[in-house]
Amino acid sequence: MFARVVEIDGTYEALARQDIHRFSGTEPADAEVKAVANWLRETFADKAVGDVVVHLDGEYLRADQPVDFTGLYARHCHDVPPQTAALRGGLPVSEDLISPEWWGERERPDRQ
Repeated sequence: MFARVVEIDGTYEALARQDIHRFSGTEPADAEVKAVANWLRETFADKAVGDVVVHLDGEYLRADQPVDFTGLYARHCHDVPPQTAALRGGLPVSEDLISPEWWGERERPDRQ
């Protein structure tokens, strides 16, 4: 649930092509590779090598910064990502994240 940003040899396009191929077992279309590479580029543009990140509702977020975004499923506004808050509070990291009530309280209005 936590990861450290590292520098890799290669391009976002090469990484996207490899990842899509491994997941699907087929050669990806160039348009799909381009879309994933652009997403990676945008997602990590504000991250630095060494940053610790978490994944929440379709986004990679720095683990030490406030959260304020609308995700794939819910609206999130937290002092820090819930994973970080759980660790600081001595709770299991997944306690809130596996709770249907937690997600239901934050569900985007357009999903209801």
